[in-house]
Amino acid sequence: MIDTHCHVVFGVDDGAHNIDESLSMIQVAIKHGITAILCTPHSIPGHRFERNTFEYLNSNFEVLKAKVEALKLPIEIYLGSEFQVSDTALPWITEHKIVTLNHTNRVLVELPWHYAGKTSYSEEYYLQALIDAGYRVIVAHPERYESVQKDFTTLKRWREMGCAFQVNRTSLIQFGEAAYVQDVAWRMVKEGYCDVIASDAHSYIGMRINALDDIYEILEKKISPEVARKLCIDNPNRSITGEDYK
Repeated sequence: MIDTHCHVVFGVDDGAHNIDESLSMIQVAIKHGITAILCTPHSIPGHRFERNTFEYLNSNFEVLKAKVEALKLPIEIYLGSEFQVSDTALPWITEHKIVTLNHTNRVLVELPWHYAGKTSYSEEYYLQALIDAGYRVIVAHPERYESVQKDFTTLKRWREMGCAFQVNRTSLIQFGEAAYVQDVAWRMVKEGYCDVIASDAHSYIGMRINALDDIYEILEKKISPEVARKLCIDNPNRSITGEDYK
């Protein structure tokens, strides 16, 4: 299994605070059968995480990668970011400052809901700005956004624009999420609006850890082995290679 949304890189956001915590998160991932991690630190223009340019993130990432290799841990790690859109994000889009997923043109996009920056336009405006700039958008955890919860057809509009969707593991198994979030997440899976499932892990303890094996098993039984593999292995691997999702 491959985890494509998590906060493993130490000292750059609200995930791992130091390299020991990063390594603990990676050890948890290995324990749960994860063979590759796409690290996606927050990158939020207009916020304290606006420092998270490629140069800033890559510094700690390379330290972590070297440590993983020195310890001969059976896992591969790659760098990306979770880029939040807002008015102050627009120059980053046009100037191509976004840290994409493993140097591809795919970007994991968070809509402003938690670290909420100023938004003068619709969600579609920012998504279209990314697409017009040549990025391929994968929307992070749409099940958490009020616009999707209130109107599921929002996903149809975004899909028609060319967006893909990543659902959080915790949303599907209701670890700390409201029941209506779980309902939306499962509807996304059943109606084909989920392209990738990821952990969105922020720690090595608690609910949001680097694990996918539990949801993989649930998907095998509840939907099919083919869907489980697609959402937890095949499409996540395409996030790394840059290939189109199936």
